Amino acid sequence: MKRKIALILCFVMCLSLLATGCGTKKIDTTDLMDVVEKGFNGSGSVDVEVNPEYAMSLVLSKSGKKKDADILSLLSGDDPVVKYIDSIKLDKVESEGAENGSLSNGDKVVLILKDDPALAKEAKMQIKTNEIVYTMSGLDDAEEYDPFADFTMEFEGDNGEGYFTYDYSWDSPVYVSYEFKDQTGKKVNSYDYFLSNGDKIIVYVDADEEYIASQGYVLTQTEKEYTVSGLTEFEELTEDTVIDAAVFEFTGAAPQADVKVDNNLPADIKDCFYYYVDPSYDVNIGDTITLEVSVYQYSLKEKGYSFPSDEITRDFELTSDMVPRYLSPDDVLTEDQKATILSEIEDAVSSKVATSKSGYKTINDESHEVKGIKERGLDSVYLLYPKESNLKSVYTINALGFIYKFEFEVENGKKIDSYLFVGIEDVIIMLDGTIDLTEASIETSYYFEEKDDLVDEYINANKTEYTITEISYFGGSTDDDAEDTEDTDDQDEDDKDENDKDETDQDENEGEKLVLDSDGIKIYFTEFLPDEFFGPEMHFRVENTTDTKYRVHMDTVKFDNGVEDTFPLFTTELPAKESKENYYAFLYTDLKEEDYTKVKEMEVVFSLLNDDYSLVKTFDPVTVEIPQE
Repeated sequence: MKRKIALILCFVMCLSLLATGCGTKKIDTTDLMDVVEKGFNGSGSVDVEVNPEYAMSLVLSKSGKKKDADILSLLSGDDPVVKYIDSIKLDKVESEGAENGSLSNGDKVVLILKDDPALAKEAKMQIKTNEIVYTMSGLDDAEEYDPFADFTMEFEGDNGEGYFTYDYSWDSPVYVSYEFKDQTGKKVNSYDYFLSNGDKIIVYVDADEEYIASQGYVLTQTEKEYTVSGLTEFEELTEDTVIDAAVFEFTGAAPQADVKVDNNLPADIKDCFYYYVDPSYDVNIGDTITLEVSVYQYSLKEKGYSFPSDEITRDFELTSDMVPRYLSPDDVLTEDQKATILSEIEDAVSSKVATSKSGYKTINDESHEVKGIKERGLDSVYLLYPKESNLKSVYTINALGFIYKFEFEVENGKKIDSYLFVGIEDVIIMLDGTIDLTEASIETSYYFEEKDDLVDEYINANKTEYTITEISYFGGSTDDDAEDTEDTDDQDEDDKDENDKDETDQDENEGEKLVLDSDGIKIYFTEFLPDEFFGPEMHFRVENTTDTKYRVHMDTVKFDNGVEDTFPLFTTELPAKESKENYYAFLYTDLKEEDYTKVKEMEVVFSLLNDDYSLVKTFDPVTVEIPQE
């Protein structure tokens, strides 16, 4: 490193004073500047330093100072010669074989100097040449050090989620540190879980090589590539494999189907995946459901498999080949489908007709003694289906309403036309096209005189929530198709105008049993129907022989097994001089179903009410036998 001329003066004050000259003096460059070698063979460099003795001679020869005090005055730094010499610097080093810093003994170099021409003019001196030709010869050999000699790298974990660890000697002669990059050049760290077998990790040495050289060492390499290996390999499952294993199971039917999901993966890994579907209820054809699959990675790897993520999702649009559906106005039933439904409807009609052939029955809201019944056939069929806004909210999804026409022969040979409603709810079309009636229920009405009244009560009353469609594919029968169910003679339509026989004059009829006769009220037990939809039914005929309108109410019922019903559903409205039928159903009691066939009698308390429901009288308890088979 160059020394300031002012410092040099302190070391050469003992030199003799030299005579000064005049004009610009050319000075020998190699006498003024010494070449200095640094570093080690193979990593050497060169620099220049001022030769202090020669520099002092130049200063003194120009200054003419002879006394020590005069010489010390040169320390001020204002001397032109001092400033000029101080301006001479090494500009660059040229070499054919190597750059400065990696020179070896025997290399020939040219040191190119630069000076300040203005200062040279002021000092009236200048170096003869700005080039020094020099051959390297004094560099010592450095000791090689391999920073990877004691460096170890290990790969652990699972393929695709592997990581690396490393170690190196802590008592190496020089200090180095290490940096890591993946094959894309991204900086990475140990315990980053991302490696797969075959990946590359490049390790870079971070070191001060100049300082290391000053310690007598040279690094043999500064980076090294390692290939990842030894990570545990698994059989990899794809997303498609896992998604395709989903098995959707639907209960109910669209538009209110419920769905759950299972999987048909191999048994050893089936429980390593959790399948979930959302939404899982009230789904319709055209809706989108989302399948979510969570993976228990630890358990899966124990079985020798891997999966690229912990959770996946996939959307599915429900189509008609995936989900059973409730019968809707868009469907036109096949012959087989119609036959399945009609079989149930006709059974219900036959059952109703079987109990209406004879005896006192309520026909068109009046009590008549039935002598015979003729079926006039199917009149019309209606389909009720929820409006769009109610698809997910209604309890009953669909209903088919069948209206049948009948002709009754009653007392005095009178003929009465009547209509019967038979409804079946929740009819489902399965994926194979068959009709499923496992959720279906069937309802039958009482007999109506006017079809419009029946339609209003059973069909039109539901218009708020349902669309109503009259359908024709079930066809219909005409009077020509009518079938007599009893041997009765045909009678002209004019017979309908005959006066009704006064039923209040009737005594107990065949098959009826009088159970109460008090205060102008007679109550007859008429029949026991054990297999009705709402459970067994006890049927009664209640007769009002007074001139006042009353209501007869059933207060309590107590069965012979101790079960008591304190709120029976039985109230009969009785105009003066009329009788009506009513029934008491076991379904609404606390009786267990297995006891329906075991009870033999029931104790009943009836009460007489005014038309405004105020109490007139509570009758004494009566015992009614239950005619079990």
